[in-house]
Amino acid sequence: MNEVVGRNIKYIRKHHNHSLTHLSIFTGLEKSGISRMENNKRSITIRELDLLSKFYNIPHLIFCIPVNESNYQEYIELVELSKCVELSLDDVWIIIGAIKNNNNNLS
Repeated sequence: MNEVVGRNIKYIRKHHNHSLTHLSIFTGLEKSGISRMENNKRSITIRELDLLSKFYNIPHLIFCIPVNESNYQEYIELVELSKCVELSLDDVWIIIGAIKNNNNNLS
């Protein structure tokens, strides 16, 4: 799961054109720590996930959705939608299930 979360942090950061330095300044997280999270070199804590979630104004579970090149655009659309619409935990799990099913159908 850390690999998924780390990759999604990077996707979301890059989508917003934020550098590691920018993200570090506005979240209080160390730049090297963010880089290590993104590259699956260290685990992310709940506190760190909370800081990132608040900074990007998205639900925590958005970081846990498996993403790859084939569903990246849909994921980014979901990230943006989650800023405008309050998603329940059930909504997020339904979306995760749909994305997983879509990935399995592509295999």
